[in-house]
Amino acid sequence: MRPTLSLILIVFLLLAVRLQAALEDIRHAQSILGPETWSRLIKVENRNPSLTYPRNTYALVFEFNGILWFYAPGNGTQSLSLYAGRAGRDKADLLPLLREIDPGFVRFKEVKDQLYVPESTRVLPNGCFLESMAAARVRAARGDPIEAGAILLYYADVGGRLHGHAVFAYKTPGGVFVDDSARTRSARIGSEWQRDPLALARSYEPDLGNSLLNARLVPVQRMGTTNVAASASGPEASQRAIDAARSM
Repeated sequence: MRPTLSLILIVFLLLAVRLQAALEDIRHAQSILGPETWSRLIKVENRNPSLTYPRNTYALVFEFNGILWFYAPGNGTQSLSLYAGRAGRDKADLLPLLREIDPGFVRFKEVKDQLYVPESTRVLPNGCFLESMAAARVRAARGDPIEAGAILLYYADVGGRLHGHAVFAYKTPGGVFVDDSARTRSARIGSEWQRDPLALARSYEPDLGNSLLNARLVPVQRMGTTNVAASASGPEASQRAIDAARSM
């Protein structure tokens, strides 16, 4: 076999392996959300491929807090809906919203469900937002006495690069805690809930100090809790979630 042909074959195989790995990541993400959460696995054709979004990009579209969200392994989770209260219409017309994510997205198709056995040890790339959702759901199902809870999003300047992370922050009679997918145990960060998300983030990551640049709280609705994380509920709270995800 000629060297050029061999190189082409190797590149093709590497791309195929990467695409299959991305598909498995999306299936794992969907399994984390569970069947009670509306979600669709899609394959998007991108006419302007990049490392983040290759020519064929697998992604997960799901509903949370009354709006649609978009997860891709290369770039994590971001809001897909532009306005609150339009989830039904958004589900029926996804393409204009996908083009807001990347103008190169020209078409998509739904990938029908196949049998997937979740791997307990699988690490979801850039999956902290989804893992935080799962942590909230598990605690609610378990009946934990959560008095307030929200997904805490925060960004910090780490070595000149903007690094973002999401955790589930919540208050119980025993104090304020954080569930972080990057750590094996919950962390107690104080006794009183902080309405200021940046203050919450600093309580959890004190070593980051002034490098913490921004933080937002995305309320977790229908948990049987009092969401003091946000002063609004319904469409207003959902719009804040959109603004939070778009601004970070």
